[in-house]
Amino acid sequence: MRQLLQILQQFNIYLSNKTAHSALTEWAERRRDRGTRGKRLLLTGESRKAVRTAILYPFCPVFIKYRVFLSPERFSMATKLPSGSYRTQVFIGYNDKGRRSYKSFTADTAKRADFLALQWQAEHPSAAVSGDTVENCMNAFIRQKRAVLSPATIRGYTFIQKRLLVNFPKFCAKQLGAISREEMQELINGLYATSSSKTVRNCHSFLCAVCNSRGITAPPCTLPPKKKPEYNIPDETTIQRLYAASKGTPLEVPILLLGSIGPMRRGEIVAASIDDLSEDDSLHVHRTAVYDDHSRQIIKDYPKTLDSDRIILLPHSVAEKIRAQGYICNLQLNSLSRAFSKLLKEKNIPHFRFHDLRHAFVSIAHAAGLPDAYIQERGGWSTNYTMNAVYRHTLDADRKKAQETVNNVFASLL
Repeated sequence: MRQLLQILQQFNIYLSNKTAHSALTEWAERRRDRGTRGKRLLLTGESRKAVRTAILYPFCPVFIKYRVFLSPERFSMATKLPSGSYRTQVFIGYNDKGRRSYKSFTADTAKRADFLALQWQAEHPSAAVSGDTVENCMNAFIRQKRAVLSPATIRGYTFIQKRLLVNFPKFCAKQLGAISREEMQELINGLYATSSSKTVRNCHSFLCAVCNSRGITAPPCTLPPKKKPEYNIPDETTIQRLYAASKGTPLEVPILLLGSIGPMRRGEIVAASIDDLSEDDSLHVHRTAVYDDHSRQIIKDYPKTLDSDRIILLPHSVAEKIRAQGYICNLQLNSLSRAFSKLLKEKNIPHFRFHDLRHAFVSIAHAAGLPDAYIQERGGWSTNYTMNAVYRHTLDADRKKAQETVNNVFASLL
């Protein structure tokens, strides 16, 4: 302790007895080997900069903790670059080849670069010292977010994590802070070879969130281009055939609620209770059903988005049908989808997703001249992106018919 205090005094750093005892005790406990190295450097006549590198810089979080502020003349680890800027580096671990990796901070002045490095290292000591692997960081991120995020979101994160561990084990074994731009791009390329653009972008967003949780900026990379979603929207004739086929089956009320009355999501229909139906035939949508990362169905007490909490006025005949049967839907999520696909196959109705009935509502309501604001409110969409996409799909279909008509007219003239 006395020898370390003497080393500080050689750099004109004087502390009170209480502060010196607390700071230097923690200092010595954290990096006892570095203190020994610093004393050896002094005895061998090494430069003052070498001593600062060996002793002062690794323990800057201790100085900040005990409010010991050093002037740039006494303590500066910044290196002047050819461009005239200053760069300070923080050790964050070792790469797969055993080489040391650093996080760089660049600023116009040495004092600013040192401040950014000190601030980051003090706020993220685990990221700056431990250098955990990608696998460990993903596990820690999911564990930290499990209590605040939706079970469906955690399920998506877990799916991405398992996929990366199975298909890219070498990448997951690397230290998070040592991932290079080339390695990140190789991962994106490998994912895109077997996955859709949306899946690749979801994986990249997950990795960026993991990096941000450790105070690390994810390496930049080029993502695959976005693709326009393909909608298989049933027309009014198909909807009428579906209504006739579902009468007297457990799917009658769910299809009516989702396709023509709601439009409610599949999870909202499964989670809805007859207690949500008021005397004036209004249905309060404020819950949803999802699967967690263990494939268990869970009823959330809040909907998918804030705008999804809404009240839908049902026709009196539909409300009476619900009261007569005593429930809205007695099927689980996957059971509802399988029963819907089976019904389409048995009645020779062209196949489409259960969720596509929601898009059919947008198309039919828009054709009926309903305002966009009302359509968006009734459907519980937070933005008008889906509605605009459905409109574009409808316009594309109409445009194709118009082009065929024009071609037939001019073909008869030839």
